[in-house]
Amino acid sequence: MGNTWQNINLAELSGDEFLTLLDSATPEELKQISESLPAPVADNSRTNILTRLLSVNGELHARDVFFWWESRRPRYNVLVGLCGLPGLLLLLHKGLIFMLVPIVWYAIAANVCYTGGSIAELAARQLFGERARDYGQICLTLGTIFSMALTMGCSVAVMILF
Repeated sequence: MGNTWQNINLAELSGDEFLTLLDSATPEELKQISESLPAPVADNSRTNILTRLLSVNGELHARDVFFWWESRRPRYNVLVGLCGLPGLLLLLHKGLIFMLVPIVWYAIAANVCYTGGSIAELAARQLFGERARDYGQICLTLGTIFSMALTMGCSVAVMILF
């Protein structure tokens, strides 16, 4: 191949021509070709949104951790809310409207605790570095299960007491 690739504008090659060029290159020429290519530009607008929602690995900024947690808050609220729905419906059926005030406070407290998850994850990442890589997923899962169980317990207590 010689150094003939240096006289070629790589950007003008078709995909097949570029692959043919790479196929015929020696290891030294491949290294030279790779060094001559421009560095990739980070383009967050092209990042797959699903990947951003499901991944918190790698080097993250605080905003990424908060985004990850906040993107899951609606599902958390729906799951926990569904667990409390039977008790709420029973209270409304019995005409105990005044019980809505503690229910609203309970919902606010649950969301304050949920916000603590992102803060705890940031602290864990700061303290433990790479070892805290899966902390967010684990904390979210266990916290959601605990919140659902506590809410179901409250719902059952309402059914027993009223």
